[in-house]
Amino acid sequence: MVSTIPPVVGVISATPTVLCAGNSATVSMSSYTGAIQWQSGPSSAGPFSNIAGATSSVVTTPTLSANTCFKAVVTGCGTTLNSNTVCVTVNPNPTVTVNSATICAGSTANLTANGATSYVWSAGATSTGVNTANASPATTTSYTVTGTTAGCTGTAVSTVSVNPMPVPTATNNSPVCQGGVLNLGAGGGGTYQWSGPNSFNSTLQNPSIASTTTLDAGVYTVTVNLNGCISSAATTVTVTVPTTSASNTGPYCEGATIQLNCPAAISYT
Repeated sequence: MVSTIPPVVGVISATPTVLCAGNSATVSMSSYTGAIQWQSGPSSAGPFSNIAGATSSVVTTPTLSANTCFKAVVTGCGTTLNSNTVCVTVNPNPTVTVNSATICAGSTANLTANGATSYVWSAGATSTGVNTANASPATTTSYTVTGTTAGCTGTAVSTVSVNPMPVPTATNNSPVCQGGVLNLGAGGGGTYQWSGPNSFNSTLQNPSIASTTTLDAGVYTVTVNLNGCISSAATTVTVTVPTTSASNTGPYCEGATIQLNCPAAISYT
């Protein structure tokens, strides 16, 4: 309904005049007579459209995503007056990005954020520069970084996944007699790499060496890789060389029995 009071337009203002996207402003008319309807538009030149329900002297605008100007239309006694315009500058919120990482237990992830001017990291991530941080979680953990540009903020989440370190084992069947078969055994990983004496190398989990010699004695190391995490274990191999001696009970008289002797063994030739 049109007011029967002659319209009067007062002073228009907005608070704040600079804000971040996603926030609202308050527009007000200091004094007026008549019926008031607030309008908004992309610039002081318009075009303007009514703000639903905005019919009082002080109005909180809808959330703003771009620069917006406001004016009030006051009507009464068949007359319409337009107020001056007041414009609000809307700064965009920064679009913050951050990398995620996969590490081995006990290692450190290097995190880098982009898209803003300054950054604040959530607890557990230690800032190492303007936009970088380190994190060394014991288990898979997420970290939030808040970036700020011109007073406006954006956030991003980094997930640091933690793979457990393998617990390798290394065994062998020594002591092995020279010429015997040496069996090596390993466990605790996904892939295996053996190294040892006499230029030994193998990628088998449980390799063997046939016809061993004393050159095969020593320390064998297996490096275990589990999901990119690496640990090592070692085992010591002993190769024995049997020794013997022979003796008799002579000298003998002709016709006597000759007695040949050697240390105890399993078989004799």
